[in-house]
Amino acid sequence: MCSPLFIYKEIKEGKVSFAGLNSDCMELLNKAASDAYRLKGVTGDSRLERLEARDYPTFDDLAMAVDEKTGRETDPYTLSCLKNIQNYLSKFRSGGRNSALWNGASSFGLKENFVTFNFQRLLADKNETVANAQMLLILKWLENEMIQNREYNLRHGTNRKIAVVIDEAHLFVSEQYPVALDFMFQLAKRIRKYDGMQIVITQNIKDFAGTPEIARKSTAIINVSQYSLIFSLSPDDMTDLCKLYEKAGGINESEQTSIVYNPRGRAFFIYGPASRTNVGVTATPYVEGLFM
Repeated sequence: MCSPLFIYKEIKEGKVSFAGLNSDCMELLNKAASDAYRLKGVTGDSRLERLEARDYPTFDDLAMAVDEKTGRETDPYTLSCLKNIQNYLSKFRSGGRNSALWNGASSFGLKENFVTFNFQRLLADKNETVANAQMLLILKWLENEMIQNREYNLRHGTNRKIAVVIDEAHLFVSEQYPVALDFMFQLAKRIRKYDGMQIVITQNIKDFAGTPEIARKSTAIINVSQYSLIFSLSPDDMTDLCKLYEKAGGINESEQTSIVYNPRGRAFFIYGPASRTNVGVTATPYVEGLFM
């Protein structure tokens, strides 16, 4: 279960689960969220490091704050907005279909150096609203971890690195829900400042060259990438690949041919605008042993 603190960030920034609420309703929801935090004793002066998960408000607390506002509101328009908010919150408060995911004290806590988030089940359910809301919360947490890592390095004079690897990245590309692509787009420009790296892995280049807006962000990610490793692609994918790389040095006909006909384990390696070659990728005995 995710932290209500992240849920508040989702309300303020993402609007993913509350898509459809107009700006006036969103403003009322923001105020109600602030009230829910205040009633739980969480304010701008609170020492957050001393708080536990149960100290934060839940969606039940937020819904109660909205109910209280609704009960004493006399302005017809504001009252209609509050009732609309109540309708949206019914999915998250006790008994709602999303309450098991988000209503309650957070059970989320990680102390490992290697962490994997598996979105396969969320994406398989075909509920893009829930999947992208969960994704937004994880990405907000990840962004906070990167900031904390940089601050730790500055404070202790250390050189800890952080790596963000997005596998099957094409599954997260959506024109309607651009949460993940926007994250990759922004992180590509800032990751070095966080003493880290971002690795984007995809088997479907077409999704990254979809709409003009998706292609623009995908191209921006490629343009700031230090390295590109392109394994064999079908001829049908070459047009999309060339389109994405046309501002990153381009890919000429000879290089296109080598990409199409490269055998398994061989890849086209780009490590600069004019620096490129074909390389063989070989697993060491140690790596092979990990999968036996």
